[in-house]
Amino acid sequence: MSLSFAVDSNNELIIDNGEFVLVQDGAQVVQNVRQRMLSYMDDFFLDRTHGLPYFQTIFKKPVNLNLTESLLKAQVIETEGVEQLRSFQLQFDKVSRKLLVSVTFKTEFDTVEGVTINV
Repeated sequence: MSLSFAVDSNNELIIDNGEFVLVQDGAQVVQNVRQRMLSYMDDFFLDRTHGLPYFQTIFKKPVNLNLTESLLKAQVIETEGVEQLRSFQLQFDKVSRKLLVSVTFKTEFDTVEGVTINV
């Protein structure tokens, strides 16, 4: 696996003392999982099929949590470096229409626990 630029929880590049911070190994896999979960289908002009179908499927009313869960799980499992999905929890707040995803997965480097992503 190669190196990637590190980003914070707002997807902003992290710069320390004027230098870009790099991530690799397990931290890079975690960052890649998070980025893939936050990628919207039809948003990347070079590949309209890249990302999750949030507007096409996930955000439709009524919410189909089973389909949403299977799509999100597939994004995690198909991320390079992820070997096994250990746990997956999906919480949907109907009032605020927020989706909270918590995952634990095994990477080729170690087991990553408690990765939480707000969608």
